[in-house]
Amino acid sequence: MATAAAALVAATRLLLDGALDLLYPPRCLVCGDFGPQYLCAACVSEFEAVPGPICLRCGAEAEPLAGPEERSARLCRWCIGGRAFAFVAARGAHAYAGVVRTAIHRLKYDRRRRLAEPLALTMLPALARAPLAGRELVLVPVPLHPSKLRQRGFNQAELLAQALAAKTGLPLELDAVRRVRATEPQALLKGRHRFANVEDAFEGLPGALVGRDVLLIDDVVTTLATANACSVALLKAGTQSIHVLALARGGGGLPCDAPTRP
Repeated sequence: MATAAAALVAATRLLLDGALDLLYPPRCLVCGDFGPQYLCAACVSEFEAVPGPICLRCGAEAEPLAGPEERSARLCRWCIGGRAFAFVAARGAHAYAGVVRTAIHRLKYDRRRRLAEPLALTMLPALARAPLAGRELVLVPVPLHPSKLRQRGFNQAELLAQALAAKTGLPLELDAVRRVRATEPQALLKGRHRFANVEDAFEGLPGALVGRDVLLIDDVVTTLATANACSVALLKAGTQSIHVLALARGGGGLPCDAPTRP
């Protein structure tokens, strides 16, 4: 569970944010308009859904490449062809495009931490839909390597998971898995190179979540290589099953993106 130290830091930041709000009226951190929220309703209204129908396994668009067999099974052509993942299913709350992409860049690279909570709230409808609805899930954010955490100052996936836990009451586990190897930025790599880059990059804490069902939280997924490597580590440590929920889902990927079942 979240440590007492982490809870104290979070509470202190809330107090500081409240004090700053009294001095400086909030404004949307995406478009800059003044208003009551750090993410305005006008920007949220421009968030795009992942084009459907989506693959029931990886959450990518199943069209237009899919043929009759894929459409019937509601899987993308790569998943029906045997693409293997360690998690049960993955979903993105929005398409990684337009205003969503801008908002995520503001959060991650411009360090606009206050965007995390309103962005997390836009994930709630996806959390309420199948295959996530009604499950007794433990929220686990995809961890950063300590060197990356020091550089950025925060883990955006952790901020999203904390906001989701506060809103839903779902348990949050911050120490079940850790990143033990620094890797190249996934955005610089393509296809199977992303899977090789993060192989054995994570380590699960034995016994932390034995027999539990985990919802792995991340900001963006594309090939799902990072989510898969993290899921492998959690399963090795005794987790029963893993689902993945990201704020945004990137492109449909390539046929060589992931290993296939023998």
